[in-house]
Amino acid sequence: MLLFYALMFLLLAGQYFFFYYQLIIINRKKTAQTRPHIDINDVTILICVRNEYTNVQSNLPKLLNLSANITVIDDNSDDDTFPLLQQLVNENSNLKIWRKEFKRYTGKKEAFLFGISKITTPFILCTDIDCLPKDNSWVNEMLKEVKPSTEIVLGYSPYIQKPGLLNKFIQYETLITGVQYMSFALAGMPYMGVGRNMLIKRSLFEHINPYENNMDIPSGDDDILVNKFGTASNTRVTLDPKSFVYSEPKSTWTSYFRQKRRHLSSSFVYKKSHIFLLSLFSSLLVLSNLLPLVGFFISFQGNDYFFDIKMGLDVWSYGTYR
Repeated sequence: MLLFYALMFLLLAGQYFFFYYQLIIINRKKTAQTRPHIDINDVTILICVRNEYTNVQSNLPKLLNLSANITVIDDNSDDDTFPLLQQLVNENSNLKIWRKEFKRYTGKKEAFLFGISKITTPFILCTDIDCLPKDNSWVNEMLKEVKPSTEIVLGYSPYIQKPGLLNKFIQYETLITGVQYMSFALAGMPYMGVGRNMLIKRSLFEHINPYENNMDIPSGDDDILVNKFGTASNTRVTLDPKSFVYSEPKSTWTSYFRQKRRHLSSSFVYKKSHIFLLSLFSSLLVLSNLLPLVGFFISFQGNDYFFDIKMGLDVWSYGTYR
């Protein structure tokens, strides 16, 4: 039993080191505020919509106030979304709209690739119409991370806080996911990003379609892209709160599990090394929370030590990461 606890301690310490250390370093590093060397006119915000009349009406005017180029792809909507877009494009010179008439696959990969083909700027900033940035400097904050070799910038996209157990669970799960994909990227192994807040270089798509064999998977327009194109040298992350993009959370457990099932459908095409590491760290995360509970039912002195160590690591990681 003592050997088992010693092994679990080493694995747990390694997990915390891997998950938090690099994020702590980048979060606490004091750097001078610099202007992005990429001009805001060299980036286009890309949004794909389908039957999103309400969100287009409420959110698109706010996004248009960012003074950035915006391209909206209507993915064969059958409500009044496209007529509303036509009205808005006549009122805003920085807005372009395109309508994709035919839809063969579930999800938005077709519309996303269609949008890429219509954009001419070197960089594309992806988001969804049910999302809004925390700060009007969102675009510039993402552009600040662009260096000569940068082709992907991963941003963080939390959900809006609301009352209830479901929202608390969503907040926790979103934080863990963010810590994972940003930590992996900082360690030189980018495996996913979130399409709600991600900057990509358009030239990535000139010769390769990242979804060539995965168009039938309903999700993955974001994480399959990063898994295909992301490398240690071309992927960066930003943790500045001004770069955060907030999204509307699911309001029922049924809709939440339906969303998670759709998201998980794309994880099976990850690189095998990513699948192994993610499975390992997920298992450790579950065990690290279950073992102290088991200690209440098993009489063993090591339980107390393990519980104290676990609590200490949790407090340390929370205090340093926030």
